[in-house]
Amino acid sequence: MNKHLLVFLFAVLFGAGCTKSARLSRHLERAETAWQKGDFETARLEYLNALKLDPNQPEASSRLGLVFFDRGEIVPAVQLLLRAKELQPTNIPVRLKLGAIFISMGRLTNAVEEAEYVLTQMPGNGEAAALLACSTAPAQLGSLTHRLETFIAANPNEAQLHLALGIVHTRTGKNTAAESSF
Repeated sequence: MNKHLLVFLFAVLFGAGCTKSARLSRHLERAETAWQKGDFETARLEYLNALKLDPNQPEASSRLGLVFFDRGEIVPAVQLLLRAKELQPTNIPVRLKLGAIFISMGRLTNAVEEAEYVLTQMPGNGEAAALLACSTAPAQLGSLTHRLETFIAANPNEAQLHLALGIVHTRTGKNTAAESSF
C-alpha cells in the first residue's frame, strides 16, 4: 500500500510542473497556428491563456500586444508591448509599434528612440524611416533629409522611404519636393 501511495505522491509532485509546461506549450502552439492562419481572435485567446501560465512569456506578450494594437485597444497594447520590449529588446515589430503609439501620444522623443534603434539594426527600414520623419524635431529635419536620400539611393524601390522623404519635405514647407517624393 505504501508503495502505491509513494507512486501517487511522486506523480502529483513532479507531474504538476510538466502539466503547466505542457499546457503553456499547447497554448503557444495553438496561438501560433491561429496567428499564421490570420485567426487573430483565437490567437488572442491562446496568448492570454499562455500569459496566465507564464506572465514573462516574451512571444505571448509581443504577439498579444500586436493583436491589441491592430484592434485599436491601445492601453493593453502599450502595456504588453512595453513588457515585450523588456523581455525581448531586439524585437523589431514591437519597437515599430511602440514608435507609432508614442507618436500618437505625443511622446516624440520615445518615438525617435524606437525608430533609431530599428534603423541601427535594419538600415533603410521604411517603416522606421516614416516614424522618424513624423517624430524628428524640426531643427534636425535637414540632416534627416540627407539620411533618407542615402537610404533611397541604396533601395530606390522602397515606397515607405519615399513616403518618409515626402513627409520631411512637407514638414519643411518644400511642397514641390514633397509632391515628387510621393
